[in-house]
Amino acid sequence: MTIIKKKEIFARDVSELSNEYSVFIDRKALHKNAIPPYFVYIEDLAWNAFIQHSSNVYKKVRHEAQGVFVGRYYKDQFGEFVIAFKYEEGSGLSESAYSEMDETCLAEISRRCKNEETLMLVHIHSHPGFHSTSDAWYSSTDCRNLKTHFYKQYHIGIVVDI
Repeated sequence: MTIIKKKEIFARDVSELSNEYSVFIDRKALHKNAIPPYFVYIEDLAWNAFIQHSSNVYKKVRHEAQGVFVGRYYKDQFGEFVIAFKYEEGSGLSESAYSEMDETCLAEISRRCKNEETLMLVHIHSHPGFHSTSDAWYSSTDCRNLKTHFYKQYHIGIVVDI
């Protein structure tokens, strides 16, 4: 068996930010001088797309919804951060208390990311209605999904009770 080192992903320098994201060039102003060493910024448009998707899935079949926030990974003198500006709906098995993205869906999102020079940054899914019994939490399936597909230093997972 041959082990091949895959392409490493490094954070882009903050100087590579486009003009539309110039607010992130001086992140001190955004955080009142208390900047965390790693931070995730999600554009409202992407967040609202997730909320709409998960609400539609819940209204239609009363299941969990899932997807991925896509964007870019940066670094500055304060640490690393990501800017997620797009939401990609996930597909796969889904029930009222279970969801898991299938490999075909992940491969397609990965292909689009490669073409657009973006990264899959955040795996997100809903736990609708769980607030009545407990807080939103990660199940063993959720943890397995993160460990299998979202394990890089710039990845995070979010679970939301819509």
